[in-house]
Amino acid sequence: LQTQVALARALLEGLGVGGLSVTHQAICALYAYNTTSGIVVDLGDRLDIVPITDGRLHSRGPPLGRVSRGRRRSTFARSSRDRPFRNLFSDVDLYLVRYVQQQACYVAGNYAQELRRFHFDPDSVEKSVPIGRSVSVDVGRFQAPEGLFQPELWGLDSGGVHKLVQRALQECSMDIRREMARSIYLSGGLTLLPGFAERLQAELDTLTPDTVTPKVHASPYREHMAFLGASTMASTSAFDGVCVTLREWQQQGPACLAKWHL
Repeated sequence: LQTQVALARALLEGLGVGGLSVTHQAICALYAYNTTSGIVVDLGDRLDIVPITDGRLHSRGPPLGRVSRGRRRSTFARSSRDRPFRNLFSDVDLYLVRYVQQQACYVAGNYAQELRRFHFDPDSVEKSVPIGRSVSVDVGRFQAPEGLFQPELWGLDSGGVHKLVQRALQECSMDIRREMARSIYLSGGLTLLPGFAERLQAELDTLTPDTVTPKVHASPYREHMAFLGASTMASTSAFDGVCVTLREWQQQGPACLAKWHL
């Protein structure tokens, strides 16, 4: 709450903005999908699995939490054949690694089969990415992203994305569980990895019972879904109900921030 109070004071009093609303970026992403209920799989710098019903966070939803960018970066760098590339450790280097990941990485449909393919024919997996010089990446193309489904590869003791989505479904009440299973929405740049949406769909098909039919929705604009949804939200009448104006702030103080439902 202290953060929200400081933010409201800085923007409303300091900058004189007309109105202010703060909400979870997963809720904004749902607005971009033109819905207010579903399970948001938000993967970027922060990794969250967020169940939302009627525009509000589910009270018992299981967050995946923050995964160290350094762990993802080091997993990727260790698998590079280019020795100088393995010595990238600074925060600035992260942008270089991220660019190579965006250009070369993918999620394997079957990790074990992809490993066998690499061992029998490494050249079929290796790819060079020009970054002023050529960087060769081989097994890291699919091994680094595999940590999303097998977190032990990142040194984490937690469930993979698919298992956390399943847990989120189980936390939902029985009367909405089928509908929530059909309403799984991807958000964040990491979900743009080739093969991610298909792999998540396949894993959920395996985990869920026959009576439940999961559906993964993957907008081509999902890297910016939170921004697009926030823009949509701000242009609707619903925004007035969650917007704090300068007058409200002056009259009620921090108590008026309760309408944000954070």
